[in-house]
Amino acid sequence: MTRFSSKLAGSTALCILLTACASAPPPKQEPLSLNIDPSTVAAEYVVLQNGDKLPKSGNVVITSCNVAFGKKTRASASTQAGALNRGYTHDGKVRVDTKVKSELILEGIEDAQLDRIGNSICTEAKATLVQAGYNVIDASKDPLFQQLQNSGKPSPYSWDFNKSDYAVFAPAGYQIWDDRFLNVAGGLKSAFLAAKGTNSSQLLTGLVNSQQATGVAMHFAVAFASAEGDTGRKSMFATDDTAEIKHDTRMMVTGDINFIPAAQLKCWERFGKTECMADGATPRVVSLKPLIAEEQAYVAIRDVQPTGSKVAEGLANTLNMLSALAGSTGSSTIDIQQQGVEVNPVIYERTAREYSRRFVQMAMAVR
Repeated sequence: MTRFSSKLAGSTALCILLTACASAPPPKQEPLSLNIDPSTVAAEYVVLQNGDKLPKSGNVVITSCNVAFGKKTRASASTQAGALNRGYTHDGKVRVDTKVKSELILEGIEDAQLDRIGNSICTEAKATLVQAGYNVIDASKDPLFQQLQNSGKPSPYSWDFNKSDYAVFAPAGYQIWDDRFLNVAGGLKSAFLAAKGTNSSQLLTGLVNSQQATGVAMHFAVAFASAEGDTGRKSMFATDDTAEIKHDTRMMVTGDINFIPAAQLKCWERFGKTECMADGATPRVVSLKPLIAEEQAYVAIRDVQPTGSKVAEGLANTLNMLSALAGSTGSSTIDIQQQGVEVNPVIYERTAREYSRRFVQMAMAVR
């Protein structure tokens, strides 16, 4: 363990601990070996929601395939005095709490490469559906398919979720229309689109009814790293003199596949048009936990923050845990920012494709 100290406000000592291997690290989830048959561990990684079965065959139309690639992930942590603590240390000095922040940024791969990888993931997902016994229909000529895609946004689309930034891609012929990425249009705009029958949900069910097939929407998230801080997980009454951020630079894949069977639609006529909606929640397969890669994709980690704000030498080479201790006086916020995580593009692509394919294989195994 390497310890760095800096004197703040005279007698105050604030210690920042940057460790490459903590003395008692928490247990990490084991990676998924590519030698394991995905169907044998499917129940450990994915679950079927909203029903107890999926159609095992028949016509399906792929309504969307979105791949969200993580570009940046953040975390923060802080010490705290506790709600009933009067703000003094045990020896009567004024207590000062400290905060650490971390931001990891993907480097070494461009959007054009991510676009190509996303196309490959969706092509291979379609092939897996066919191998599982589905007949995938080409609905691209259906006017409702074209309207559905035109209601969305082109790739790449920026999406932020749970303190992480993603670039979302759709394959050629598709756009990104799913509300989870775009946010639901609210107020009068949403009501106006619903009245016209042109919001994405109505176009989707209309397309499924038109094709008399099962609509399949596939979504994947590919992360290059993760960071977790302990802020928000502490009791408001507890005094805690430590703050920790834990990092993991292993690639991981999560996803979900939504199914809308035509047989589960309720349809009616309005203003000379057929409109439909799903009768109850439609089945979907979702990740229970991420598929963590065995092979390490990153080749270098570097400090990309301005030189003047560096906290200590060696910061770029110590990424497993970042922590701080509470001081006794003075200013205490410490801002650790922008660690660039450079990946090998060949390994990154291989990992993203292999583990996305295994997710779909697992989804097919729990039908």
